[in-house]
Amino acid sequence: MKKEEALDMLKLADRSDKLSAINKSLTRKQSVEIIEKAILSHKDGEELGDMFEKRVYQVCKNQRRPNIEKYRNRKIAICVGCGKTAGELEEYDDNNPVEEDGTYQDGKFVCTNCYVKLIDLGLDIGSPSQIQQNIRELKK
Repeated sequence: MKKEEALDMLKLADRSDKLSAINKSLTRKQSVEIIEKAILSHKDGEELGDMFEKRVYQVCKNQRRPNIEKYRNRKIAICVGCGKTAGELEEYDDNNPVEEDGTYQDGKFVCTNCYVKLIDLGLDIGSPSQIQQNIRELKK
C-alpha cells in the first residue's frame, strides 16, 4: 500500500467520538488521526510497510484484528473509500460487484455509502482511480 492509497482510505474513515474498537481509551477520531499523522511523515509515493497497512485497515474498519490478507488479494473487489469488500456490504451478493455498476474497475469500486459521501464533498465521480485522484486533489 502506498502513502496516497492509505490517505485516501483514511479520508472516509469514521471520525466520530465513539470509542475505538482498536484502543478503548481512544475515540475513533483519535485513532484515525494518530495513523494519519504517522503516514503523513512518509514521502509521497512511498510504499508503506505491513504494519502501517494493518493499522490503516484497523482504523478504517474499526476492528482490532482485520483480516488484511483478503484485502491484498485483488481478486476480491475493495471499496476505495472505506476499504470494505463487496461481500461485507448488504448491497452486493458476493465479493465482486457487478461490473456494470459503473464504479467497478480492476478489483476496486465505490460502495453506495462512500459514493454519497464523495458527492457531498463535491467530488466528480468516475472510475475508482479517478476518485482516488479527486480525493488527493481535495486534500491539497
